[in-house]
Amino acid sequence: MATSTDFILITTAVMLIFVSADTHHQKKSHERLQVDIEALQAFKRSVTFDPSQTFANWDIVSNHVCNWTGVTCHPQKLRVSGLNLYNMSLQGTIPPHLGNVSFLGVLNLTLNSFSGTIPTELGKLRRLKRLILNQNKLISSIPETLKDCTSLRILNLYFNNLTGSIPSGLGQLQNLRYISLFGNGLTGKVPQSLGNCSALERMDLGSNFLTGTIPSQLGLLTQIRALSVGENQLSGGIPPSLLNCTELRLLHLSDNRVAGEIPSEIGTKLSNLEHLLLWRNELNGTIPKSLGNCSQLLWLELDENLLMGGIPRELGKLSLLQSLILYDNHL
Repeated sequence: MATSTDFILITTAVMLIFVSADTHHQKKSHERLQVDIEALQAFKRSVTFDPSQTFANWDIVSNHVCNWTGVTCHPQKLRVSGLNLYNMSLQGTIPPHLGNVSFLGVLNLTLNSFSGTIPTELGKLRRLKRLILNQNKLISSIPETLKDCTSLRILNLYFNNLTGSIPSGLGQLQNLRYISLFGNGLTGKVPQSLGNCSALERMDLGSNFLTGTIPSQLGLLTQIRALSVGENQLSGGIPPSLLNCTELRLLHLSDNRVAGEIPSEIGTKLSNLEHLLLWRNELNGTIPKSLGNCSQLLWLELDENLLMGGIPRELGKLSLLQSLILYDNHL
């Protein structure tokens, strides 16, 4: 029969176990935060020009890391969860050490002058939801390792100097909602695998040097609202499968080598269109009468093609139309 002394001993032992476990957890948390701090310090060292003195309070001795300019922390875990240094006129490179900030959910370095490459180590960031590096001077290719950022929702790399092909592995990003690679020097084909990004709402691959055809697999993107592949070197026809993208508001295929006819049912199937931009291609046939069903249409730009026949009177129903450009055809 247990005595009161036994009960006290057992209770004390249990308490010691809990205290030990809590101490171990605190130690681990401190170690992980230290990894975050070391990665941020490496980032600071990689910056060669800081006219706004962004890093003036990045001092671990006098200021907790969660109070550093541009840094946010997870409220419960006390781990670095965001780095937002938007429009700070910074120059330098992005160090591979940022791949060690395992709780990072947002990396926003927009409107700076970062050069060099996008580190492959960023692919280790499984919690990363927003990677926003647009309007910098980044070079080389888009790392294939970004396919491992399985939480990624926004991938924004427009207006850099990126080259090479678009990694097919990006099609594995099931949570991706927005991708913009506009205004780079990308070559190769539009990956068919992007049709697997079922949550995608906006895709802008314009103003690159992409070749080949528009993949029919893009017709699987039933949630997409804006699809822009204009100002490339794409050929072939407009895939009939795009008529499955019934949420489309913007379809921009201009300034390519797209040929064939505009699908006759485009206005029936894509009745939510607000902007249809097909100028400077090699499209032939007639202007579809069904476009008169696009009651929300604001811009209809079909100039510099090989279209023939008359202008359908059905276009007169487009009461919201602001821009109708049809010149340099055979109408």
